Amino acid sequence: MKAATNPVLTASVVLCACTAMAADPGVLGAYFRADEPFPDYAVFWHEGWTTPEGEIDNTKYEGFKEPLGGSVHVFFRNTSTRPLAVEDILLDGISLKQVIVFSEQRKLRKPASIYFAQLSQDSMDHLFALGEPIWWKVEPNKVAPDQTGEVVVRLRTVPKGPSLPVSLVHAAGKIDVSVPVADKHPRVVGASFSEELDVLHLYFRCRGIAGSVPAKILVDGGDMTKAAVIGRDPQADVIPVIVRLPKPMAPASFHCVQGVFEDGLVASAGVRAWADEFAYGIWGGKPGKAGDLSAGQNYVAELAAHNINVQMPQVGSPAVQAFYKSEAGQRQLKAMGFRTVIDEHQKWGQKDPYLYFIHDEPDCADFRFEGIPENKKI
Repeated sequence: MKAATNPVLTASVVLCACTAMAADPGVLGAYFRADEPFPDYAVFWHEGWTTPEGEIDNTKYEGFKEPLGGSVHVFFRNTSTRPLAVEDILLDGISLKQVIVFSEQRKLRKPASIYFAQLSQDSMDHLFALGEPIWWKVEPNKVAPDQTGEVVVRLRTVPKGPSLPVSLVHAAGKIDVSVPVADKHPRVVGASFSEELDVLHLYFRCRGIAGSVPAKILVDGGDMTKAAVIGRDPQADVIPVIVRLPKPMAPASFHCVQGVFEDGLVASAGVRAWADEFAYGIWGGKPGKAGDLSAGQNYVAELAAHNINVQMPQVGSPAVQAFYKSEAGQRQLKAMGFRTVIDEHQKWGQKDPYLYFIHDEPDCADFRFEGIPENKKI
């Protein structure tokens, strides 16, 4: 790789578990986030855990341990005068763009996996030691000058080493970060905005230690502690923080929020600025044939009576799907303030959906594809 030509966009940073204050202003923080086990819910993801009478057999999952992985997060700020686009991620020098290969096995589906890359066993063993990368993403795709971004690398297992060498490749060079692989660290467990996008609500948890509160609040690397009200309760392990911003955030803009604790540990998260009405959604739909619009109409009216205001029409019955597509159905939905979540633009007759259901995890349908080991499929 060519040497960096723009020193402003290049960093060589080592972040240890006790600090997240990087030497280069372009790197705001980095950490490995291990998956949290929820053994009580394992019964929903595994077969044969019920009694002959159909009851859940609690003894089956007592002490059950699911093999878990985690994700690598790197937060950065564009300190240059030009838009910055991260084009590739290097994991210990290995290009994820080259080893996570897309397959064309199915139309309109883009599965990606290291198992499609035809790598040597030595290369695969190297990737296994690094945590077996599944997918990676950058948000936003282009980071404007003085704005922040986040890189996420999803790993199937926990990396074997104490740290993970990560490089963010861009047009002018690369940003090198050594990400500590720590078991526990503080987390941002919630973030939301006021309707005017000028007040930020944050929730922090510090490794389950009750009463531990952040000493400093950062937004996009700037110190917002004086504008923040930090809740304190020695009995609570989740701490609320209210930050009154100097001006409203731009709708859908991306921001890095952080809480710095007294011991130097930092909780970081990337958030988008939005404050739409809270969505109460539901899957499925009452059975019925496509020609029976009244079935769909009655079903939606029943949902609204139970304060449900969002649904995915593509997972309902033919009767419900036909109602959503019809002009009469769309008029009724609009009058009721009832919105949808769809998986393709303007599909199902919906021109103003609440959200798009984006298949942003290439492994979400890997059970349908050939070339992936059975024990690696979701």
